[in-house]
Amino acid sequence: MLQTGSSVLVALKRRSRALALLAMVAIAAPMLTSCYGRFPLTRKVYQFNGDVTPNPIGQTLVMWAFAILPVYGGAMLADAFVINSLEYWTGERFDMSSVTTKDGTVVTMAPVAGSHDAVLTATKDGRTIAERRFVKLADGKFNVLNEQGAVVGKVIPTTTGQLQFADAHGTILQTVNPR
Repeated sequence: MLQTGSSVLVALKRRSRALALLAMVAIAAPMLTSCYGRFPLTRKVYQFNGDVTPNPIGQTLVMWAFAILPVYGGAMLADAFVINSLEYWTGERFDMSSVTTKDGTVVTMAPVAGSHDAVLTATKDGRTIAERRFVKLADGKFNVLNEQGAVVGKVIPTTTGQLQFADAHGTILQTVNPR
């Protein structure tokens, strides 16, 4: 049976409405999980903006540049649709953490894609000076591996919320209270 031009248009409109509705549901799904998230990437951009200079005028100029170049907008979208959704569904937190020591060493902790592991990297003058992989074990403990994959330490949570750092043999070296 041949369709007339108007019936083809009606069929295409119905199909495009259905596709548009499906796309809206897919986009809205992460927002309907009752989890608005921590927005770690957006917070990291904001922190960078505050740390770039102690001068309030300089910070304002950087903020305007980030707003015009959509750095803040891009970070918020990545947080809202990717990072916060992954945190909710996996139960794992993604921290965009890095610290610069007094001697200029930058220490960064980043999650490993597709796993529950994280990598701590120390760099100085643009080159990596040390790297340790934290492998999550089933009981909430972590093994610490060196660059060759050998266990060089352990991180053990206590029932009181402290973390114990041990050597490869399990001897406790230090106990710390997380912030």
